[in-house]
Amino acid sequence: MHWARSLLGQAKQPMLRFHQTEGMLLSTAGKEAVCRYVELARRLRAFEVSLFERWLKETEHLLPTYIHRPLLCPANAVIMNQGYVITEGSEKIQWLLQWEENGWPEGLALNFAAQLQEVITEVKQLEQLGFDFPELARNVALQEDEYHRTIQELQQIVKRYNQVFNRLSDPENKLLHHHVSELRRKLRPGLFRLNWSSLAIPDYLTCCHNALSNFELLLNQVQRSAENILSNLHLIESANLFKFQTSSGKNDLPDVNEFFKMTAQQREADVEQLVCAWWEVSPLLMKIESLVVGSSTGCSPALADYYSHWEKQAYKSLVTMVFREVSMENRAAVSPSKLVEIKA
Repeated sequence: MHWARSLLGQAKQPMLRFHQTEGMLLSTAGKEAVCRYVELARRLRAFEVSLFERWLKETEHLLPTYIHRPLLCPANAVIMNQGYVITEGSEKIQWLLQWEENGWPEGLALNFAAQLQEVITEVKQLEQLGFDFPELARNVALQEDEYHRTIQELQQIVKRYNQVFNRLSDPENKLLHHHVSELRRKLRPGLFRLNWSSLAIPDYLTCCHNALSNFELLLNQVQRSAENILSNLHLIESANLFKFQTSSGKNDLPDVNEFFKMTAQQREADVEQLVCAWWEVSPLLMKIESLVVGSSTGCSPALADYYSHWEKQAYKSLVTMVFREVSMENRAAVSPSKLVEIKA
């Protein structure tokens, strides 16, 4: 359309000069030029109207599907104009049916149609050319700034959601199952009920940010306690219960009785330290229980799987320590270096 207007403007310039020259348009050539100019203007106008009507028909058909899309969608989904979704490994089925059958998606994505931004840009340009639009198209164009703000907010929400769930381990996912469900319940309207014409979007964005902040705070506290537990188990796993004092010369070697006495004392001190490290695990687990379910019993059924996870980790740490200690003891037994002095 800009091309048609530009072409007509270029043709209009010589016609204006002809008009300013007395008698030129009254000549045979002038009259022919006027007829050709009028015919060109008529055809260009018809071209504009035809193009605008075709654009308007297509826009009126597709615009409702763009603005009635849910705000969010699964990260691996492709949304079709008819409101259907295609995901990897699935057939073309309705959005709601696909959701209920396959469950909550692993990741979320923004569900804003790029074509909607194109429509807004086109409406602004066509309005400058003097065309009239239906109310829906005009209202969409007027909300461009609001769309941009909503997009920025939703992008932050999607990024935070995906990042926080990428941090979740399987034991933590089971541990925080109810909190995860509550968070997803807060996000769920953006995948179904709320679309780009909803009036409740600002309240929804605030609700999502608050829910994510609360969940992130809880997860940070749980993972901090889990890191402390893991640190204590690592201390147990890396413990050395067979420490031998090395000597600088033959005269520095202890006799057998002294050697075993010093070794036993050192081992007793090390074991006491490991026992303290192990006893510190229980308060940490109780702290996690308090954060997750609000109790401090140390035997909450809601944390059964989580307790089992750390019991397995503790068992692995003990087994690793024992195997390493036995190996070190065997190497020390066959080592040519002397550890004690045997007096006859």
